[in-house]
Amino acid sequence: MSSSTDFPRLLNFWVLIIVFLVIFSGCTPKLFTPEEHDMDYLAFGNGGGFSGKVTTYYLSPRGKVYQRNSIAGEAKFIGNLSTEIYQQIISNIEITDLVDKELDQPGNIYRFLEWRNEGIQYRWVWSAADQLPAAELIYKNLNQLLKNDVK
Repeated sequence: MSSSTDFPRLLNFWVLIIVFLVIFSGCTPKLFTPEEHDMDYLAFGNGGGFSGKVTTYYLSPRGKVYQRNSIAGEAKFIGNLSTEIYQQIISNIEITDLVDKELDQPGNIYRFLEWRNEGIQYRWVWSAADQLPAAELIYKNLNQLLKNDVK
């Protein structure tokens, strides 16, 4: 007789487990994919070479930093920078008049800088440091910030 009284308890247990899984399966955080967002961002990285691998770092106006590897595909959160840093980099882009310059000259190994601002996308791609010195300087500063300041 005890087995017949255990069945409702067992059924309640499994119903509770299923409800728990349904509720919390929708709470997993989505990875950042700029193509799916209308938000502003700053992206930079490098690519090319034998493998053709492209590494992209995304910096949001809120200071969140993501990394995407073209082989792995999805961007993953790697840390934070201050929002002041984002604003300073944007100021550097504006002060150096990069928005008025176009450069799309990737070589075998190349670097890039991309800024999406209010739906407008600016992108600069170069392979030699002297092609666009302002972009090269910003690129180097961003890489230094990644090494030293991402928390």
